[in-house]
Amino acid sequence: MSQGYWRDKFSSVILSNILKARIQQVLSGNHGISKKRKAAMKKLLGVAAIIEAATGIALMIHPLLVVVLLLGASVSGAGIALGRVAGFALLSLGLACWPDLDSAGTNTPALRALLTYNLLVTLYLAYLGIGGQWVGSLLWPAVALHAVLTFLLARARFAGVGVNQ
Repeated sequence: MSQGYWRDKFSSVILSNILKARIQQVLSGNHGISKKRKAAMKKLLGVAAIIEAATGIALMIHPLLVVVLLLGASVSGAGIALGRVAGFALLSLGLACWPDLDSAGTNTPALRALLTYNLLVTLYLAYLGIGGQWVGSLLWPAVALHAVLTFLLARARFAGVGVNQ
C-alpha cells in the first residue's frame, strides 16, 4: 500500500477523534472553558441564586412590604396569598440554580433558567415603570439589578459558544 493511503488513513483517524472530543464537550455543556471562567461562572450563578432566594423569602414573610416597596401599591387577601406563592417559586428557583461542583458550564439548566427569568423580569418591571401606574421606591433599582444580571448571564452564556477558551 502506498504512503499516501496511510497518511490519509492516519489523518482521518485524528480528525475523527478531534470531532468526537468536540462533540462530547458540546453535549456536556463544557465548551472547553477555562478554570478561571468556570470559577467566575459559579460566582455569578451563586449571586443570582442568592438574590432570587432572598426575594422569595421576603415575599413569603411579608408580601405586602415587598409589593409596596416594589410597586408602590397595596395588596390584600388573594394578592397576599399569591405573593407568598411567588415567594415559594423564587426560593425554589434560587435553590435549584445554586451552583454545585459541576454546574459551571455555559449551557447548564441553571444558567438558562436564571437568564430567562432575569430577562423577563427586567422587561416586565421596566414596562410597569414606564406605564407609571405602579412605581414603588425599589422598582427602578430592581430593574437595574435584573438588567445587570441579565447582561452578565447572557455574556456568560453566549461568550464561549463555538470557541475554545
